[in-house]
Amino acid sequence: MRFRSFFLVVALIACTLYGRAQDKLRTELFGDVDQTFSQAKEKHADLLSPTNYRKGLDYYNDATNLFSQGKNLEDIREKLKDASAYFAKALDNSYAGE
Repeated sequence: MRFRSFFLVVALIACTLYGRAQDKLRTELFGDVDQTFSQAKEKHADLLSPTNYRKGLDYYNDATNLFSQGKNLEDIREKLKDASAYFAKALDNSYAGE
């Protein structure tokens, strides 16, 4: 009985630590892109530069899916780099449209 309780406590702690590590890694990987994405949304880039915004969103979603599946970090970074570039283009076009 004690062993089972001990094992349960250890398992819960391990899950919590793993979750925190995943959250931290996601913040490190996605942080800058999330900021550019938010700015693009605020400036209505989806309406003012729909092609660039959509391409950025596609790359962003690909990166999110790869991350959730635990895939290669370099592949995720590459997708995020492309997403950031397209969101930045969409944002620039949005500023030009103001």
